[in-house]
This record gives sequence, C-alpha cells and structure tokens, in this order.
Amino acid sequence: MRNWMQSAFKAGMTKRSRWAVLGLVALVVLSGSIVWALKPETHMISVNGLGDSITFKTTEQHLGTALSAHGIQLHEKDLIEPSLATSLAGKKSLTVEVKKALPVTVTLEGKSQEVLTQAATVGDLLKELSIALNENDSVTPEASTAVSNGLALKVVRRTERTEVVREEIPFDVEREEDRYMMVGETKEIQAGAPGVKEIKKVIYLEDGVEVGSAIVDEAVVAEPVNQVVAFGTGGVVSRGGRDFRYTQVLELESTGYTAGKESNPDGNGYTYTGMWAERGVVAVDPRVIPLYTRLYIEGYGPAIAGDIGGAIKGQKIDLCFDSLSEALEWGRRPVTVYILADD
Repeated sequence: MRNWMQSAFKAGMTKRSRWAVLGLVALVVLSGSIVWALKPETHMISVNGLGDSITFKTTEQHLGTALSAHGIQLHEKDLIEPSLATSLAGKKSLTVEVKKALPVTVTLEGKSQEVLTQAATVGDLLKELSIALNENDSVTPEASTAVSNGLALKVVRRTERTEVVREEIPFDVEREEDRYMMVGETKEIQAGAPGVKEIKKVIYLEDGVEVGSAIVDEAVVAEPVNQVVAFGTGGVVSRGGRDFRYTQVLELESTGYTAGKESNPDGNGYTYTGMWAERGVVAVDPRVIPLYTRLYIEGYGPAIAGDIGGAIKGQKIDLCFDSLSEALEWGRRPVTVYILADD
C-alpha cells in the first residue's frame, strides 16, 4: 500500500514539473516576442540634391524629424520629394530628392535684399515677388535670363513729374546824357522792374531721385521795364574869375587868322554867318562843332563858332585875332576847347 502511494506521488510530481517547465518556456518565448515587438524600426534614408549624396540610418518615425536629427536643415522655399510629413513606418529605405532654393539679390527702388527662390527665369522671379513693371521701368538682367546662384536683379522705377516755375527776367539800364548835369551826377528818369517768365518743366526721376529735366514750354507773363538813368556830361571851368559850364571837351589843332586881306584876300571882314571877324569869333568844321556854339578855348578865352574855312576840316579850329602879330604869335598849336552849356 505504501509503495503504491509513493509511486503515485512520484507520478504526480513529474506531471506538475512538466507543466512548470512548459509554462516557463512559454513565458520566455512571450517575453522575447514583446521585446522584439518593442525594438525601434530602422530606416535607411538617401538624400540627393545637397551636393554629394547623403545616406544615413534613422529610427525616427517621420521624414522631417529624421532629416532634422541628422543635421539637414531645409528652408521653406526648398522643394523636397516626398514631403517632410511623410511617415517612415514600414519603409526599410527611402530616397529623398531636394531642390534647394537659390539665393539672389533684388534691388527695388534703391533698396536691396536677399531672397531665396525656385524661379527659373528673371521674369518668373518678378511674378513670384509680385513686382509689376511700368512702361518706363527697366530691369537688369532682362526677363528671359535664367536665375542662377547669386544673381543680382535690379529694377529701376522711372517716373516723370511736371512742374511750373516762375523766373525773373532782368531789366536793362538805359543811360542818357544830360549836358546840364555835372560830370559824375546821375538821376533816375524811370525806375526799372524785372519781368516774369513762366517755365514748364518735365522732371525725370529714377527710383524717386531726379536725374534730369527738360523745358517743354515757357511764356513771358510780364515784360521787363528798363531803368532809365541820366548822367551828367557837363562841367565847370573857372577862368578870370568867371565860371563856364561846359558839356563837352575837345582837343583840337588850332591856327590864328585876322579879318584883313592877309588872312582872306577876297574877304570883306565878315564871316560865313555874317558876323564881323574879330577876336572871339572862330572858324570850325560844322560837322564837329555846330555854328553858333558857345566855346571857351584855353589860352584864348570865350568864343563863338561863327565861321568856316576851306582848310578847317575835322579836328581843327581857326581863331580870329585883332592884329596880324597876335595871329602870328599864336601860330599852330594844340588847344583844349570846351563846348559851353546854353544857359
């Protein structure tokens, strides 16, 4: 009886041990499966378009975070295929194509800035930046030029402005002789006034800065009025206690004559004007000194132009003396002649 019970106990223990072993094996297998299931998925990423091709492994779940974690920074203007939001789940490998935006310098209305662009031509770039060209604007380089790295684009705004300005027209000064005024004296006869001229101009601007202008019309609004100034030509010569007012001074060549036959064999003692030939009556060229003009002659005294002579032409004067000896003593000499005022 005891042997049977012992055999039965051993048999029971063996069965329980087997189940325990089987349970342990099952637990090990299950644990391994859980660990394997929790292990991060590895992805192989290849990136083209950044110079040399870049390949790296990542356990990130999305393309954007994978590139960022690998130090690849992209600008919003860069084109990437597939997109940064692409999930990497289930992808052992992935090839990424990148087209980098190109840096260009844009100068508009005198101000420059650097921008990134995917535009193919300058014309496309202008559209991308919403830059509309007016009729007179210029763009460098021309719109068909391909966009390249470091391209310098310049847009010049050309505008025009019309303005009307007023400009003074200066007046002239007219001078009039006044023999009754002393030399050095002046008197305004008429005040001068400037005229006014309206000038219409077109102002040419580049980027708001004036670069040139052109007059398109002008009109005189008010004519100038000339100033008229009288200036004295008279003077005073004092001789023998008397003052003689003169209006002109001449330097002439003088000779002497008498009323007798020695000076004029065919004469009768009367002058061309009918005056008796005596001291104080002189012969002149009427083209130089009008007849009946009152004179004062240095070294001779007061006189009147009352005669003419065939030899008295131009800058010559013949002085009448009362005696032949006086005329001969005078001879031929230069003389200063003052044309006296009529007062």
